Amino acid sequence: MEMHKGLLKFMCRLCGGKASERNLTEKYKFKKDVFKAFSIDFANDSSDIHPPSMCDCCRLKISRWNKLKARKPLNIALWSNFVAHGDSCMVCQEQQWSGDTIIKFCRSRELHTWSNRHGRVVAITTDDDGRCILKRLEICPDDKSISIEVLGHPVDHSISTVEGAVSYIFSLNICIGIPDFPSIAEENIRDGIKNRETALGTAAGSK
Repeated sequence: MEMHKGLLKFMCRLCGGKASERNLTEKYKFKKDVFKAFSIDFANDSSDIHPPSMCDCCRLKISRWNKLKARKPLNIALWSNFVAHGDSCMVCQEQQWSGDTIIKFCRSRELHTWSNRHGRVVAITTDDDGRCILKRLEICPDDKSISIEVLGHPVDHSISTVEGAVSYIFSLNICIGIPDFPSIAEENIRDGIKNRETALGTAAGSK
């Protein structure tokens, strides 16, 4: 639900399009015009289901329509897939696999996160000193695959959503008293730092 609500913040309440924060306007500023044009009452909206804003394109169309006292229907294709969040949620299905969205969400959960040279998003948790990798999550936006490791060991799972994967790794418990902990964790942190430096170097070289 946390990712779902985050995605809604960057969607248009009318057309369902995605937009940056600077290209969105609070929908309630146009509540009268929207009700006049589409009989949509924002007072009935739910913050868990409906976006809080409208995109610039829809805003401009409504403004022109209202100023011209147009009698013709507005040329806006309303998006009708705003429903309660669930396994078949169209909002999450369509947007959660964006690399930028995954990175922002993982970082919002305070995971050390970056994109590697293969375009996959890597997110890790470390020990209190920040030296040893405890859990590693790797998500490939292209094929929507998710892999999870704990102390370098793959974990079998049936998770198919980004939010589900992030929640799952936080639910996994590790006993740091196991004999393999120091050596495995130290090896993982070296590999993690190496991969991150490679990714950062590649990104810097492309600028």
